[in-house]
Amino acid sequence: DPATAHTINGAAVGVLAAQAKQLNALFIHYSTDYVFNGSGTRPWVETDMPQPLSVYGHSKLAGETAIRDSGCNHFIVRTSWVYAARGQNFVRTILRLAAERESLSVINDQIGAPTFAGFLAHSTAKMIDFDRVNASARAKHLGTYHVTARGEASWHTLASYSVQCALDCGAMLQVTPARIAAIPTSQYPLPAPRPSNSRMCVDKFEGTFGIMCHDWRKDCRSVVTELIRGANS
Repeated sequence: DPATAHTINGAAVGVLAAQAKQLNALFIHYSTDYVFNGSGTRPWVETDMPQPLSVYGHSKLAGETAIRDSGCNHFIVRTSWVYAARGQNFVRTILRLAAERESLSVINDQIGAPTFAGFLAHSTAKMIDFDRVNASARAKHLGTYHVTARGEASWHTLASYSVQCALDCGAMLQVTPARIAAIPTSQYPLPAPRPSNSRMCVDKFEGTFGIMCHDWRKDCRSVVTELIRGANS
């Protein structure tokens, strides 16, 4: 639904940014690795040229552009592969399927950094605090940042790790990591193309705000543990 995507992710964001400018408010917007074309293997940095592959990527880039054009004080936070113990996300879906099925097939040639929503929330709060303390020097720290976990994984790696963590917590699953087949994207066609390389460089974010992005496995194990213990309580 391209028209709705551009209305929500592009035009509506522009309206909000214009209001933030009028009110002299700090505007924070979450964007995505999908603004890039996914080529190569190098982590994307903030100054790389966006080249979206999909309608979603184009609509998110339109939102970014509208924010910058508005002239409002802003943080654009690009992130990727977000999951949590609540809501619809890949980790929860994999654990549900691992309990229902005897085997799974998961893509292994798309690479990114699984990022815990709680870490994004914590980071956002820290960015707001930093801006409040350093408001007189905003030109030095406002702008676009890549905020993800450290490390990298394929969807297959994330699925296998999540299942193993669940088994370690005593979950009753039919699927083990050995029963998760690794397949290429070509064997799992989707209506919209997805970037093969979703790696994001977080050096600028860490250097500016002094927040260290730890390895994705740490948060993933914590989230899976929460899910399994909650289900067993």
